[in-house]
Amino acid sequence: MEVISFEGGYDRNLSYLIHNKKRALIVDPFKNIDIYIKKARSLNLEIIGVINTHYHRDHIEGNEEFEKIGIKKINLDNKNKLSIGNEEIKIIKTPGHSVDSKCFYFNKKLFTGDVLMAKRVGMTFKEEDTPILFKSLNKLKKLPKGTLIYPGHYYNSPYPFSLKEELERNPYLKTKTYKEFKNLIDYWREYMRKKREE
Repeated sequence: MEVISFEGGYDRNLSYLIHNKKRALIVDPFKNIDIYIKKARSLNLEIIGVINTHYHRDHIEGNEEFEKIGIKKINLDNKNKLSIGNEEIKIIKTPGHSVDSKCFYFNKKLFTGDVLMAKRVGMTFKEEDTPILFKSLNKLKKLPKGTLIYPGHYYNSPYPFSLKEELERNPYLKTKTYKEFKNLIDYWREYMRKKREE
């Protein structure tokens, strides 16, 4: 399957069109859905549905627009795989940043939403979510090192980038223990608190 990326949204968001040269899925669509429709038409693709890495506003803003033209969001809550034709996408549940966060994996391509981005991770908003995120990231760290990561935002780096590269440069992935990881998260959370108060 092939991947086409789109930039936009609220905060340097990324969205994707995944296709097998016949059918396509849209990942985390922007409100302006014309960009996907035009691209699909130019490649003679049928858009069969929308999938979301999680339900934060900036990752679902195009869902309603697609619904208006009869293209529905696919409910993935109780699924561990999804097929396009005879090709399969693995659904990896990765809560922490949000309770419903999930990643999509096929052919050593990983769509991470806000769970994992270049040199950073999606923040936990409650302290009790920090160990959950740590566990989710450890799950992703076990994937093949050559896996290409397609994040939900284009911060800090060109994309996609490899898991190997991220394991070497991302301070959150380099932590060996939960205590080290929690210290980094707590530091970031305090930094953001002070920044909001300025």
